[in-house]
Amino acid sequence: MQSTLWSIMVRERVPEILICILDKGSEEIYTSIIAREINMTLSHIVKLLKYFEATGLINVEAHGRIKVLSLTKTGREIAEHFKKIKEISKSKVVLVDKL
Repeated sequence: MQSTLWSIMVRERVPEILICILDKGSEEIYTSIIAREINMTLSHIVKLLKYFEATGLINVEAHGRIKVLSLTKTGREIAEHFKKIKEISKSKVVLVDKL
């Protein structure tokens, strides 16, 4: 089954992953840090990050066994938009009855 980038983004908590990398700024960020901060399994994060690298959203640089992550220009732009959407949506509280 093939998936588009958008279908992956809306289903797999992609905004949280990209925002996490964005928020670290110039700090080195590793896969395990992201997994811990957004409460996802390491294996799931690794699978998504491979896809992000293949689609040009992140760069992965190996430092021995450790892989340091950074956003590409496109990845940074997308992460910034996601962050703005997240900030706007946090100010909106809606009570929803059982559907």
